[in-house]
Amino acid sequence: MHPHAAILSGSSGVLPTFTDAQLRKFSGQFCGIHLPISYKEVLFTPAYPIYDEPTRKRIRDEYKKRGTHFPLSLFAGDIYHGVYPEWDGHNVNDCLRELLGDGLIPVGFAHRDDGMLAQGVDQSLVPIVVPMWEMNGPLNNDTARINEVTLATKAAFPKALLYVHFTSGHAAGGHPESDWWTWAKSIGVRGLLYQDGNWDDPQAMWDRCVDFLIRFGSGYHGWPTDIDFVMYENCAYPAFWGGWTEAQCKALNDSLRAKAPAVYTEGGQTFTGDFAGFCNG
Repeated sequence: MHPHAAILSGSSGVLPTFTDAQLRKFSGQFCGIHLPISYKEVLFTPAYPIYDEPTRKRIRDEYKKRGTHFPLSLFAGDIYHGVYPEWDGHNVNDCLRELLGDGLIPVGFAHRDDGMLAQGVDQSLVPIVVPMWEMNGPLNNDTARINEVTLATKAAFPKALLYVHFTSGHAAGGHPESDWWTWAKSIGVRGLLYQDGNWDDPQAMWDRCVDFLIRFGSGYHGWPTDIDFVMYENCAYPAFWGGWTEAQCKALNDSLRAKAPAVYTEGGQTFTGDFAGFCNG
């Protein structure tokens, strides 16, 4: 058993354990569950800490019907484009314990866009950690800074599984991309939380996924293997801003699931790869 799967304890008592396989099999809907709650009647899980305890329980109860992995920003400040009141971070550990206590797996985003690391977080309550949202964007595609923030996250959460998240269609923190992933794997990055903006063209989305699935799955073009490719975000924007229903998000992802695994043959060699899970429906 991986060290991060050891029993955790907090003020609410003994918390559940998760195996490596459970942590790596992403499942959830972090943006798109329709609930009659304040600010926006579409659940955006990073806003979870701003709600009162009864509302948080309703959120957990509904979320458990959809999946296991619950993304959460660990840092204080603006949550999302001024839609929500700024959060001061005071209850971050209480929220993490609540999620774990209900059998949900927190996926913690550790740094603000300005690179500031979240403060006061009990790292033992964060089984999965991500350096930043869309990290190549706020870091201006600066590979040195991307690597610095990734290493800082690893140091702050040494027992957590480490994943990275980039802007839409991007899959690496530097060029050549295969070299960057060789470095990332060497320092303990477990996988990619992939984002794609082709929600109106499922075939284009699938084609882009194939590009990376065969690389991470079989080493196409010299990429390192045994790296998780998670379809993490592909309909959050239309669900939050465009009125997409949960059924629309599910249909999009079902179309991808139906095509998987990716299989591609070139020069007499077959390359294949599959999703490590979905977190947006």
